[in-house]
Amino acid sequence: GSWLEFLPGGMYQPLVASGSELLWRSSHFYTGGGTNPACSNLEIEWLYEFSLIDSIVDVPNDQGSWAYLYFTRSGYDFAEEDSIPVSEYFVYRRIDEEMLRRSVSAQEETTGEVSSGGQATIKKHVNLPSWLWPSDIIYHDGDYCVVSGQVGLPPGTWAVVGNVPAHQKDQNICLVPTVADSSGTLTYSVYCISAETTTPSIYFVSPPDSGYSLDNIAPSAPSGLMMACAAEVAWDECADDDFDYFTVYGSATPGLDSTAALIGYTIETMMDVSGDRYDYYHVTATDFAGNEGDASSVENTYAGVSVLEDLPQVFALRPNRPNPFRSGTVIGFDLPEPCAVRLELVDVQGRTVGVLTDEAWPAGRHSVVWSGENDGGEVVGPGVYFVRIEACGFTAINKILRMK
Repeated sequence: GSWLEFLPGGMYQPLVASGSELLWRSSHFYTGGGTNPACSNLEIEWLYEFSLIDSIVDVPNDQGSWAYLYFTRSGYDFAEEDSIPVSEYFVYRRIDEEMLRRSVSAQEETTGEVSSGGQATIKKHVNLPSWLWPSDIIYHDGDYCVVSGQVGLPPGTWAVVGNVPAHQKDQNICLVPTVADSSGTLTYSVYCISAETTTPSIYFVSPPDSGYSLDNIAPSAPSGLMMACAAEVAWDECADDDFDYFTVYGSATPGLDSTAALIGYTIETMMDVSGDRYDYYHVTATDFAGNEGDASSVENTYAGVSVLEDLPQVFALRPNRPNPFRSGTVIGFDLPEPCAVRLELVDVQGRTVGVLTDEAWPAGRHSVVWSGENDGGEVVGPGVYFVRIEACGFTAINKILRMK
């Protein structure tokens, strides 16, 4: 055998000669006056030509879609390596969505060189491996995609999602995007790593591994919660981009707890509670990952008042909520007597945008929702609009601001 001397401390040491057996021996020097020296811990770890993915961990306290990928270095990632030193690692994520695979394949057939010379436009600011020819690459939906087969990647279609310089570190880390966030069912993303050497035609691809990301942040509590009348609670729109729906509860206590009763779900910013009379109402927002946020609570100041006793004394067009709005706003009006009501939306030029109602209504406090569409079902642009009411000779106009 060919013996090599190793010093303690955990540093990697390359073997200069090949063989079929690994033998080790430990030399100890007795200095007298104490316990004989001994080897209490021996660890042997192999490095391969390719790097190995150690773990894929969710990024904590974020809205999801990202994970940390940890990997060991290649056996050629050493400062003293002078044969085929590794210069960089490229991280790939497999495209598993059937529709996206078909889209990439179709693009490959028709525009195989679409990404040639277009590296400056990539969204994630990663370079491309030097061994890839332009015809191997498809630029699709913000990613550089590679259909494996002739290029040495595992079977499948892969997107370049990150790169890490080779700095002779025992362990490297890369922030990688995932295909989706996991909620009730885990959605795994599959990755592999290519260790690039200074010789473009020589590179080493790792075995694939998988991980997932989680949306760890619930939506904020709804703002502006109020009793619009004895029969209705209303609140502002949710500002969170991943908002899915609101949940309304009723209880006898000021805070939302296990004694609260579920009243219902809605994507609107109001709910009719005339059939669910409670001392307190609570509203939460839930996102697409199933995270339910904190509740906003309001006391039912009409708890001892019947809906009939709450009949308004005068006609009124109440300010819409929320205002400004993005996706929808609630427009309320009061009728002290049964009346035919026309509720019309106009733009700043006085042109009719839409008619929300043009029919008879009973006496009471009422509300309708405007989703930001005209009578043709088209979403109107951002800007200033006016809502005008005509009811039994009563007229009033309020200004509404729609945001982008």
